[in-house]
Amino acid sequence: NISLNVICKNFNIKNVVSPTHDIVAAYGENCVEIFLQNDVHTDKDIVIDVFSVSMDEPKFIKYENYINCSFVPELNIYEETPRDYLFIVDVSNDMNTRKIQQVKNALNLCIRSLKEGDRFNLAFAQSENTFFSYEYLPLNDDTLRAATKWNSSYVQQGVPEFYRPLVEAYNMTDDAIAIFISDGRIGGNSSILNYAKEHKGLRFYNFGFDMALNQDFLSELSSVTGGKTRLIGHTERIDDTIVKAFNVIVSPSIDNAVIRFDSSVSEITPRHFNKIHCGERINIMFKYNDQPPTEIYIKGYVGGRETVSAVPIDHIIEGGREIEYRFGYESINNLLSELYYADEQDRYML
Repeated sequence: NISLNVICKNFNIKNVVSPTHDIVAAYGENCVEIFLQNDVHTDKDIVIDVFSVSMDEPKFIKYENYINCSFVPELNIYEETPRDYLFIVDVSNDMNTRKIQQVKNALNLCIRSLKEGDRFNLAFAQSENTFFSYEYLPLNDDTLRAATKWNSSYVQQGVPEFYRPLVEAYNMTDDAIAIFISDGRIGGNSSILNYAKEHKGLRFYNFGFDMALNQDFLSELSSVTGGKTRLIGHTERIDDTIVKAFNVIVSPSIDNAVIRFDSSVSEITPRHFNKIHCGERINIMFKYNDQPPTEIYIKGYVGGRETVSAVPIDHIIEGGREIEYRFGYESINNLLSELYYADEQDRYML
């Protein structure tokens, strides 16, 4: 007689079956543990089929009255609103010639991909000659030609200067997306982060390289402003990675999204999202009292217009107790994050 214990780690597991043996599958947050229901003789092959969800297929795992939900909200990708884009480049000595050249290629491609009505500006993370223009410019042949020329005129410095460009950038606009590309150690991190927390108008999407010296700073800056940070590995092409990410950034997104249900729940984490990007899979956990809800509603704004997206809760998988533990863990982390970024009044309410 033999026994079997298999742990399959994959966030997108939907179902596990065996056409040959009786099995027990215990589903967790990012894995499933598989056992033979009884000890068996080795008289035939043990066949186990593991099914995974597609990238846009919802997934629901339940333990007692806790449910973990993972899904991609639907978005109309043709709902476009003109935006302002600021591209800031680290020109310190940490950015070697290969990196700088690929970054320049990426910026030229990103600017060319802007849509009608969009405006842009460029800046170097240095103390002088920081900005391409004193205002955001529309894309046309003249501005594209001038931006391409300015993009190739950088002068490398020992240490990147970011505080001054940051302050000037906030003074230029009330609402813009900032693309910051850096591989150097940024001085005055705390002053920069405090300024970003106290002012509104820029959402930072940051790109670092390999084990970037400023990885923690980039991640916190994007968190403070509602953007994201992407570290580019040494085997990846910098220009391809930035352009692909930029295509997602410019796509429609749901801003200030709030989670609701068709029936009452006692607890939920997280309760809201600052931004949900097009094609982004989000994770929500909640606890209900008597009967579980049958639909999730994501209420927010797309291009300034209010929108509601509904996701049916069906095909629920039975999971293990780690779902309850995970709920507590995520609740604490989300609360700590809200406390950290909240102003004094909101912090008191939290």
